[in-house]
Amino acid sequence: MQTFMKADIFFFVTTIAVVVFTIAIVVFVIYLIGAVRKFDRLADTADAELKGAGKDLHGIVTDVRESRVFSFLFPRNKKRSRTAK
Repeated sequence: MQTFMKADIFFFVTTIAVVVFTIAIVVFVIYLIGAVRKFDRLADTADAELKGAGKDLHGIVTDVRESRVFSFLFPRNKKRSRTAK
């Protein structure tokens, strides 16, 4: 009878431990899913902002290259024609 009592206590404690461990894993997975979703939204926002910044930068570069000051400081090289000697 003593052996059955010890076995019952062992299985009771093991069952409680498995339930607690399973609940902890479920909570961890829920938080992990939330963190991954937030990271995905953050990456999408950063991607959209970088695309917008790229367009703005392209416009600024175009404006600078077309300005008179840039043309004066950095003239375009004319192709030299080769002369026959």
